[in-house]
Amino acid sequence: MTKLPGTDVEIALIAKAPSGFAPIFYEAPGAGAAMASVNAGNSEDLYVGGGGINGGFARALAGQTLSAYETRHKALVQHVRGGGETHMAYDNKNPTAFSLLNADRPLTDRSQAHDGLCFVDMFGPGLQPNGVAENAGMIYVASPFGGNFATEELFLGAISTLAETIALTAATYNELQKPKDVPDLAVVRLCLYGSGIYNTHGTPAPDIARAILQGTTQGLSSHAGGIATIEVPDDDPWHRALAGS
Repeated sequence: MTKLPGTDVEIALIAKAPSGFAPIFYEAPGAGAAMASVNAGNSEDLYVGGGGINGGFARALAGQTLSAYETRHKALVQHVRGGGETHMAYDNKNPTAFSLLNADRPLTDRSQAHDGLCFVDMFGPGLQPNGVAENAGMIYVASPFGGNFATEELFLGAISTLAETIALTAATYNELQKPKDVPDLAVVRLCLYGSGIYNTHGTPAPDIARAILQGTTQGLSSHAGGIATIEVPDDDPWHRALAGS
């Protein structure tokens, strides 16, 4: 496997499913390490559902109380911005037993926008997608909305900054004291956030993938925190980004 430059973290390519998209979660057991998959969420209302990959997560997480994600995300944002702890263990473990929020690196000061926030949401017992224990959690990000950035250069800078935030948040999560049934993470599965309806600049997908890899490398080179593998879809944008073309 290829490693991220300056790190011991490996990059693994995820084969596409018959749908033409890489699976959001492991489809069968056997990976042997806990993984969290990155969801490009809604940057205003912080819900799970709707279109794009956020809708794909809603389908993958069928059986969970999906409406609780918006409620818990917004409550944790308010709690942290009021000076409270950055993490929360939940008595009601549907859908999540534990969440961490990194709100230290907002990407916009526009009212009602949460661009740049990153949550680590760890699923409650028996709620792992596909019944696979290694599908341990979701990393929910409030993706940069292109309309909040005057130029493509600023937009790509925000994409890269969020990738660094994802890496640092996952590493920080591993160092927290957590309930005994909440595992540490070894694997983060990335998605091409910012490439859909948020891409108002028409930025090519390989440029977005490249910015994500740059930010991820920056974050993990300074603090890997037990993250051993980064997974990305086995498709052209990521191939070109990895090749530097």
